[in-house]
Amino acid sequence: MISIIYVARDAPMYLGTFYEFSSIFISILVLIHCYKMRGKYDTIKIYLIGMIYGLILENGGPLILPQFGFEGFFWENNYKLYLFEFFGYGIRISKVPIATHLGWPMVFYIAIIFWEQICRAFPKIKHHTIISGLIISSSGLMFDLPFDIIATRFNWWVWNENLLPLWFGVPLVNYLAWFWAVFMFGYFWTVLHNKKEKNNWSESKLTKNLAIVVPLIWILDTIGFVLSKELFNLFGLIYI
Repeated sequence: MISIIYVARDAPMYLGTFYEFSSIFISILVLIHCYKMRGKYDTIKIYLIGMIYGLILENGGPLILPQFGFEGFFWENNYKLYLFEFFGYGIRISKVPIATHLGWPMVFYIAIIFWEQICRAFPKIKHHTIISGLIISSSGLMFDLPFDIIATRFNWWVWNENLLPLWFGVPLVNYLAWFWAVFMFGYFWTVLHNKKEKNNWSESKLTKNLAIVVPLIWILDTIGFVLSKELFNLFGLIYI
């Protein structure tokens, strides 16, 4: 039996400040680790390009455009630090807090490391880009699966009341979004790294090419998400 609990969009968070600042602190530690262990270009690919990609996607969640059928999936309203708005002062240019933005490259980094370790044990997987994308995506999902339950219970983000809270209060649409976002990033990561080996690209060229294909990654991610959402909605698994 599914328990449905409606929460106001501006509901107070529990341990919200602790989560926000600890998340930023951990993200900075992971950034330092990435730079020291992998160097400048991987850090740019994961922590700059990956974060920009995540920023675009994450801001689609709270987007409300009734004329186009967008009613918002979730909201993150009570944080202290947003892009260019700090403690309520400034101009907020993103509806998503800095802590969430920094979480995207951290998930990408962990998922890519997981994939690399599997490739060491099974080297042929590295050249199967779809399988590699699925491995990277499943790793990201395993990271997010329990975390979103806590975030939902503590009101760190609040879901649209029309979404079916399928997994301990978390709508299925959340995990569909995560799957496609990480899968597409992981897929193109492996495609471009394979091309680098085959064509002897420099790290600089590889990084530029990843930046160039970000719009394509976003478009394919959006198509995959919308189609899968509509498919699952046919079985009554998206909306109440």
